[in-house]
Amino acid sequence: MVFSDGRHHTGVILGRDETPVQLPAPEFPVLDQFAIDGSPLSPDKAGRTLLRGINYLTLSELPPLNRETEGAKLLAIARSYRPLPRKQNPVIFQFDPAGLPANRLGYQARPERLVFSAINLSEKEQKISPHLQLPPGGKILSSPKVPQILVPRSATSLEYQLDLAGVKNPGNFRIRLEDSSGTGNFLVLPFFLPFENTLAKSFETGNVKRWRPHCSGSMTISDDPTEKAIRIHADFTGINENHWAEPVYRFSSPGENLTGSLGVSFEIRAKQSNGSKYFTYQVVGFHDENNRNITVHFTPAPTEQWQTRTVLWPSFLKLEQLKEFRIGLGPSDNKLDYWIRNIRFLYPDKQ
Repeated sequence: MVFSDGRHHTGVILGRDETPVQLPAPEFPVLDQFAIDGSPLSPDKAGRTLLRGINYLTLSELPPLNRETEGAKLLAIARSYRPLPRKQNPVIFQFDPAGLPANRLGYQARPERLVFSAINLSEKEQKISPHLQLPPGGKILSSPKVPQILVPRSATSLEYQLDLAGVKNPGNFRIRLEDSSGTGNFLVLPFFLPFENTLAKSFETGNVKRWRPHCSGSMTISDDPTEKAIRIHADFTGINENHWAEPVYRFSSPGENLTGSLGVSFEIRAKQSNGSKYFTYQVVGFHDENNRNITVHFTPAPTEQWQTRTVLWPSFLKLEQLKEFRIGLGPSDNKLDYWIRNIRFLYPDKQ
């Protein structure tokens, strides 16, 4: 490699041994040569012997370079870049999620109503023509009148009524708001519903006999007919740290496996004896065929009321290797009771 600022040129060459190597003098007019530690090579060897490791050569002029390599082409593209001045929009659009559930992948809903704000930040009157782009199969039932005039330093609300029942890919789609007049910015809203059109399999997760204790304290697992749920009681008396409770359901037949599944949904409620609502962690967990422990955290933490939690499998899970399943909590108190029911492993509906 050769580095140059236009006036100073340095060649960097890797030597594999100390066998003398004659560099073509016309192409590599070497002034000085240094080892990786900065020590200079004697003048009689400079440009003729490559030391083991990295060699730095000070060149009197820039040698001819092969500009057809992939690296040289990328460098040419980088050098051709010219920054463009950023356009400042006098009007900005803001989306009001109005409590739509969301995660890092997008909003987890199929909205029937979307509300935006159009805000004129300028000292001049501005004309806007907002337009909503829906995924294929979506319909706009009602929308604001366009164009609209915004007086200086003002804001207005834009409301859209939608029918997304016919969206062809209901699990993953985007909605875009743009201004055809070019006055305002554009917004893109991602919607991610991975469990749309799924099939659920519960196996025998409602059978208390299929579960076994797995806990840093003592654990009992029982059937609770009143709650129609599995009840887990964990006692950590005498254990001052590392409280965890993770009852295990082991897949026991060829039909019980998670291959091809998308995630799991379950209902849970929990109660600690001191009334604390704090948990150090909450996970769904697995052991694979190599007995490796794998956990996927879910949020929020359970409360004393029944609530549903849905967990999407991360891409690194090798589902065909998973041999058991756990729903675990890390309590902050010495005694914990929690209940789980309606466990459903979710698979794509292939119909």
